[in-house]
Amino acid sequence: MTHRQLILPLSILLALSLVVCVGCEADAAPISAELTVVEAGVGSPVAVGTTCSVRMQPAWRSGVNCQVILRCSVGGEDVDLFGGRRIGGYAVCETREHAFVTAFDGEPIRDGDPAVSVNLDERTITWFGAHDGETASLHVVGEVEVIEAWDESNVD
Repeated sequence: MTHRQLILPLSILLALSLVVCVGCEADAAPISAELTVVEAGVGSPVAVGTTCSVRMQPAWRSGVNCQVILRCSVGGEDVDLFGGRRIGGYAVCETREHAFVTAFDGEPIRDGDPAVSVNLDERTITWFGAHDGETASLHVVGEVEVIEAWDESNVD
């Protein structure tokens, strides 16, 4: 085989390796942060002042690279707004220096779970349900902490 004959197969392998890498888990340690709701839409299951938490960990599933749980305390009970005991909870995350920076899932209707946008640089999270008025804006209070990874058996 000549050099020219090798170029096409090598180009294809390089392209495939780049595609596979897009589906890799996020390169970051699992984290947790405490939140408070600062704005809530009329159809939101949470009210302004509600305390919540967010957890993020690397995970790969159908082109996303992290798993997110957004959980709030409502009336003395835990309510999962994104991930956790709800269907889904997977998002596309960006990392910097092995730390989570953002998470995004903008498809509240098509993929079955609500939409979420996490920006840890700005210390904000925005949540959108599938219906009008199901919105909430949350603010990170305190420090973002590194935690142990979880699975379906220890999501609580």
